[in-house]
Amino acid sequence: MAVRFETVTLVFNPGTGGSDRQSNAVTVHFGRRLRRADVALQGFRLRFDNGDHHVLEQEVSVRVERFENDAVTVRAEVGLRDSGGFDDPYSGFVQALVIVETEDP
Repeated sequence: MAVRFETVTLVFNPGTGGSDRQSNAVTVHFGRRLRRADVALQGFRLRFDNGDHHVLEQEVSVRVERFENDAVTVRAEVGLRDSGGFDDPYSGFVQALVIVETEDP
């Protein structure tokens, strides 16, 4: 058993969340069969792309979507809205730390 770490960055290109949040995923391969996987938020940056806004709500979450064999898929979801809803374009990134336990060192 060995514990390994990998930092990933998920980029959110300019766009609007419409009536909901934006979502992005990345898959990381560790080269060994996995026993467990988890993820922790390291940092993020979100910004409106069309001027200054008062922020009403800002949301960032990360989770392990699935893991199998040697691969972990991490999903990040973000939301940034003002009083008008999720109608303004925004962009940014999320950095996450993927933590896995492998079957052998």
